[in-house]
Amino acid sequence: VIAYIHANPKPHNLCKDFRKYPHTSYPAHCSSSPTALNRQEVRHYFGGKESFIAFHEEEKHWRTTLSKQPQKELE
Repeated sequence: VIAYIHANPKPHNLCKDFRKYPHTSYPAHCSSSPTALNRQEVRHYFGGKESFIAFHEEEKHWRTTLSKQPQKELE
């Protein structure tokens, strides 16, 4: 879900590269600058900073996979 949210501006034509979108937390998760974000916890979900970045780099693959998933109806 985190990667989906980061990449979401791109398919809505708000940017060409979600990494450069001005209203995203992606750069803060990649940097070592002070932040209020709990970046260590987020990176942990991906297996570390390098894996976090690599997963986002594979955006085309996982976005295609997600779009093919059956939609669940809300109760």
